[in-house]
Amino acid sequence: MTFDDLIGEICSRVNDPDRDTYGGSAEDLAYEGISTLAKSGKYEKEDIPLLSRVRGITMGQDTDDEGQIKVYGSTNNLGNDNVLKVLGITDDPGDITRSTYKIIPISIGEYNRLSNDSELDPLSDEVFYWEWNYYLRFFPLDRLANKYIYVHYIKDPGDLSGELTGDFSTSFQYNVINYATEKLKMEIAGA
Repeated sequence: MTFDDLIGEICSRVNDPDRDTYGGSAEDLAYEGISTLAKSGKYEKEDIPLLSRVRGITMGQDTDDEGQIKVYGSTNNLGNDNVLKVLGITDDPGDITRSTYKIIPISIGEYNRLSNDSELDPLSDEVFYWEWNYYLRFFPLDRLANKYIYVHYIKDPGDLSGELTGDFSTSFQYNVINYATEKLKMEIAGA
């Protein structure tokens, strides 16, 4: 299926096979559907090989002076991909579950509680990370000094055209069609 076929299927489901009424909305909702479904985590990595990325970072070399990794924004440490969601961080490129250190995501609130309660500090084989503005920050940072780590993430789909068969699984494509069709029907109904 091509991206054009995907848009055609959405329009056919709302009785606009010529795309003269809802073609633009269908395209916008297809992109929204891809992004929303990718961020939801309700997929397998194999469903979205076009969007699933792993990028290696050398701590201290590819990070700023505070050991932060810039992951969002137009100039970031991940090859300037527009990142939708960080899935995890490891020191193994192929397996997000296998790592020398357990690199564990926490919220900014959990990080703030660390300063008040030493019992919450990471164990000797753990490193915590959290998202702060455009960056990922780490605690304790010294455990990752000069280590090569891998950031697993989902990138923005960008501008799609052509064949999607190798980029998205068939089930993911139909989930996008279903998502976009439902949203378009709601839009048409005025909801």
